[in-house]
Amino acid sequence: MRWFMAGVLLVAAGAAWAGVLFAGLPSEGAAMDLGAGQSGSVRVALPGDGPGYYVIHMPEFDGRGAFVQVADPRGNVIAEEMVRTRMAAGYFDYDSGGTHQVRITNPSDDVLRVEAEAGEAGAFVMAPPGGLVVAGSVILMGAAYQRLARHSMAQPDPNTS
Repeated sequence: MRWFMAGVLLVAAGAAWAGVLFAGLPSEGAAMDLGAGQSGSVRVALPGDGPGYYVIHMPEFDGRGAFVQVADPRGNVIAEEMVRTRMAAGYFDYDSGGTHQVRITNPSDDVLRVEAEAGEAGAFVMAPPGGLVVAGSVILMGAAYQRLARHSMAQPDPNTS
């Protein structure tokens, strides 16, 4: 029981630590109504280089989707995607710091309500809390195995009537 509780505590501590770190990373969000053929954007200042992310949510999704482009500070498109689901997350690698722009274009003839968020993914910052979660999970599996290995299940003797 002690090992099981230690595993649960490690998983909870790692998840909480990751949440605190992720909340401290730079990100920006916006909600917009895009008319036919219109574009909107979210600008986010990203430091150095590394992985970035964007999340697109269309609450009143009707199957038509939106076109998403990510541009670096020089205006070069570094990622693009046609989003055809109610919610989508995408990742991109950037090689220079500065203000990056996520452009969302409505290709349909109807008004499209979009909620967008963009920011730094912080993959390298998440390694220590991720290690805690993995260690806790391994301890949990070991504790479960030990408990099952010690458990005996009495079976009736097949030769008795």
